[in-house]
Amino acid sequence: MDADFVQRMEQLKRLSLLENLRFEEVWLGGMFFPEAYITSTRQLIAQTNRWSLERMYMHITKMEEGQSKAFTLTDLCAIGVLCEADEIKLTDEIHVGVPWLQSH
Repeated sequence: MDADFVQRMEQLKRLSLLENLRFEEVWLGGMFFPEAYITSTRQLIAQTNRWSLERMYMHITKMEEGQSKAFTLTDLCAIGVLCEADEIKLTDEIHVGVPWLQSH
């Protein structure tokens, strides 16, 4: 079996057993429909705070492992940019690994 598929299944199994996904790390590339996950996180935050979706925008923060305070995405790949501290910089690198991102 393909290792990527096995990792996807392991993540889905782990997530399906949880009652609350809010503070869990999610490998976005391992989701079958990653855009649906992003949409659902936005909807949850909007509903929780009674905000309009139209007035929301996402903040992304690079973080270190184990600092979860919000939705956390793992093992992402940035194209043409480098994430350093609180800045995003253009780079000649095509693919740059981003281990953890947190959306607020």
